[in-house]
Amino acid sequence: MPGPDLTLGDKVALVLRGLCNQADIEHICNEHNIDPDSFERWCQAFLAGGTEKLDITIRAEELAGAGSYVDATLDYSLANFMLLGTLAKLITVLNQRDSYTKNHSDAVAQYCIEIGKQLELDSDTMQTLYVAGTLHDIGKISVPDHILNKTEPLTDEEAKYMKEHPRLAIELIGWEGSLRGIAEAVYHHHEHFDGSGYPEGLAGEEIPLLARILAVADAFSAMTTDRPYRPGMNHVDAAGELLDKAGTQFDPSIVEIFIRKVLRIPPNEPHDRS
Repeated sequence: MPGPDLTLGDKVALVLRGLCNQADIEHICNEHNIDPDSFERWCQAFLAGGTEKLDITIRAEELAGAGSYVDATLDYSLANFMLLGTLAKLITVLNQRDSYTKNHSDAVAQYCIEIGKQLELDSDTMQTLYVAGTLHDIGKISVPDHILNKTEPLTDEEAKYMKEHPRLAIELIGWEGSLRGIAEAVYHHHEHFDGSGYPEGLAGEEIPLLARILAVADAFSAMTTDRPYRPGMNHVDAAGELLDKAGTQFDPSIVEIFIRKVLRIPPNEPHDRS
């Protein structure tokens, strides 16, 4: 039996994580004391009918756990869930090419959820935000290995190609129906608050809210993760970088919420760093 503090929302998050990386399923089941056969049924139920179908399945197995930010109101169609399953398989392929992407995407999705909680987003929006965080780098599936795994600085031409990954992601996700919110967040997460970003040069609140959240989560995870060509920053220094770019690259209100309420870093600490 899963731990008593494992809510329906937690289970949804675990199912999404498992769907996006099959290699994680054994670890998920061991960590949370979930029967692997039950977890497989949860995944099938979720793909077939979303949170409502998952909740019914869990209750039928007497593993109820409700009362979370994700409830039984999700209205994705079966076709959309089948597409998410296909995208999850592509994420698995991408993870096999670049282990950084897997760990990074997991972290980004979790940071997004923590910011969303502070903003008191509704359940469907939280669901969309989590999936967008997980899929935000899926366009890199089309980026050649010699660019994706390069340890030296990218050439101008390589950087230009890398900047195409939001467009490539949309070719995979599409704009249809309930997936539009996911697509918008993924497509616009490299826009800058001052309008200097890409792919469309949007500014301020022209940038969708979920994309603004994703931008902060993505940058913080990237800065704090070790790469072959440089060590990751500590959280305080990375928070300072976010503050320095608040109002230019990032939405300052989201930076403030993330640093103060999610990371719980004291107000003066990032600016006191040496």
